[in-house]
Amino acid sequence: ASMSLDADDDFVLAKILKPEGSQDIPLGTPIAVAVSELEHVAAFVGYTPPAESTQTQQESTPAAAAVDQTSPAPAAVPDQEKRQTETESKRSDAPIARVEAPASQADVGGGAGEIPFEDLPATKFQRVSAVRLLEAKQTIPHFYLHGECVIDKMMELRKEFNAEQEKMKTKSSSASSNSVKLSVNDFVIKAAAAAMRDVPEVNAQWMEDRVRQFRRVDVSVAVMTSAGLITPIVFGADGLRVSEISREVKSLALLAKENKLRPEQFMGGTFTISNLGMFGVRRFTAVVNPPQAAILAVGGSSRDVLGVNEDGASVQVGNVMRVALSCDHRVVDGAVAARWMNAFKHYASNPISILM
Repeated sequence: ASMSLDADDDFVLAKILKPEGSQDIPLGTPIAVAVSELEHVAAFVGYTPPAESTQTQQESTPAAAAVDQTSPAPAAVPDQEKRQTETESKRSDAPIARVEAPASQADVGGGAGEIPFEDLPATKFQRVSAVRLLEAKQTIPHFYLHGECVIDKMMELRKEFNAEQEKMKTKSSSASSNSVKLSVNDFVIKAAAAAMRDVPEVNAQWMEDRVRQFRRVDVSVAVMTSAGLITPIVFGADGLRVSEISREVKSLALLAKENKLRPEQFMGGTFTISNLGMFGVRRFTAVVNPPQAAILAVGGSSRDVLGVNEDGASVQVGNVMRVALSCDHRVVDGAVAARWMNAFKHYASNPISILM
């Protein structure tokens, strides 16, 4: 994430101590030197912070120098030497010994039973996500509701809107810059926000001794980047038009993939949507994103039989989208979750109602 810092006074940047891209910098570590006058810059050409220089000296000192030369280590007792040799011999023959290869070794021998491997460093996002997801599964009592939405009207409305946008682009260059192409996910976000407005009990979080219920719906949208999964937020989604949601999502996704999101753009939110339908996944369940109380997992759509017509000789066929709602049972009970799911299905199946 990119952190912005506004200085209270004018200054000259004399030296950068931590270059761009540095990771895992402890809190309070100096990252740059600023001076009030330009002529003072030369004094800091070779400057190294005291703590860092001390650490560098310690690292450069041979390990043997730390040993007290006046107190030599006692020689190993023969029996101890023998036991140690036997233990090391057994350990080298054990399968677990092969796992102790250096992390930088990309390819481990080709002997029988040895599996080549490569250790890839985890990104900061991956490490943070690992901690939060483990915490979520261990501390949040999850339960799941599954639903199916007939989205024929949504797909038809999306098709008509995008076709109209294309016509406007060909007629006017100014309209081209303001045009937007709607996706199914844009309608899903709007439908979820509208359902939150109808069932505000889901738009909440657990606060140990109370439940905090929010008056605005801020939808976090899961975006996959090269650094890992991140959830930029569409603030006030319940008050935005579908076209406005579409523009905001595209802008946030681009910032996320370029690693330019500010912390306030992805930290928070009151509800999360994770959509894997575009990857061909029909259904899945997701882990609640703490401190939120619910997350919607959106799968793909397919042409399914909806029922038999009154004549009994033909069937109704439609596009069905499968979703799963994961809830924190401390905040949301089954009946409330069912009300939310029914509201979402209504808005997803009748999208004209969320455009009015």
